[in-house]
Amino acid sequence: MIQIKSLCKSYIQKEEKLAALHELSLDVPEGCICGIIGPSGAGKSTLVRCLSRLTTPTSGEIWIRGKPLPLIPMQAYYQSIGMIFQHFNLMNGKTAAENIAHPLLIAKHTKKAVEARVHELLEFVGLSSKKNAYPAQLSGGEKQRVGVARALAKDPYILFCDEATSALDPKATAEILALLKSIKNTTIVLITHDMNVVRSICHRVAVMEAGSIVEEGAVEDIFFNPGHPTTQRLLQSTTHEIPSEFFKQPSPNRKMLRLRFKGKAAGEPIITQLIQRFQIEANILLGFVDRLQSVVIGTLIIELTGSPSQIQSGLRFLQEKEVHFEVLEHGE
Repeated sequence: MIQIKSLCKSYIQKEEKLAALHELSLDVPEGCICGIIGPSGAGKSTLVRCLSRLTTPTSGEIWIRGKPLPLIPMQAYYQSIGMIFQHFNLMNGKTAAENIAHPLLIAKHTKKAVEARVHELLEFVGLSSKKNAYPAQLSGGEKQRVGVARALAKDPYILFCDEATSALDPKATAEILALLKSIKNTTIVLITHDMNVVRSICHRVAVMEAGSIVEEGAVEDIFFNPGHPTTQRLLQSTTHEIPSEFFKQPSPNRKMLRLRFKGKAAGEPIITQLIQRFQIEANILLGFVDRLQSVVIGTLIIELTGSPSQIQSGLRFLQEKEVHFEVLEHGE
């Protein structure tokens, strides 16, 4: 659906060349919800501006459904994409229904077709009773529902969401994410700084840092085994905090581990096997279960006590069993 090849975007600021995007490449499959996440200044918004043709890349290629983006007529492209913005961008002098109708009227749809589509979309976003309300009369979540309906008005095959939930409270955020997840036959590119948004609805995630993608893949793989330091930092906001009193003075006879399990590995008696095979003392300190949509990931924080050789044998055993583990230091 979307192919990005070696994309670069530079700006000149105070006679200095600044690279907002650098050799960025990414494939987004058709029908996928793909999260683009990264810290502020990573280039996320610049990327979505290039994809939506609000700015032109300095170099590189963007292909949409097998065609180079510059060869797709501008009007045809804008008829096939939708945009959802952080601050709603509604017209204050128009009602909810009129805001949704606006892109259809610009595209010269008939009055009957516009009325039917607006009615359908108001029902879809749960705002039929608010059709005559003005933005000032709507809550933040309701305004964003109007924004979603407006973005869907032309039945786009790509939907770009730029921090669509960052201005909302947790309840409204959950409602908007559920709404986005229910959209059918649409590829969604979702720009966010919040890993909890990614874990809630995305199929794939690309992690950005300094204008490049440093890690990307299926959401469950990235959450289960983050490889890049930027990903690990972003995931800290979604991981369970370990109380500081659990950490003791470093000792070769003691290791604290974070174990992660998914799928069949979650059903194996790993801790029992460690104790029986290596005569290691294994103390389970904490346990968590997290759900990534349909995937369940289990986490155990354990402390191993024994001789250095026993502990090393236990760590090798975990590697052989393909159990993902981290040796924790104080404060991790």
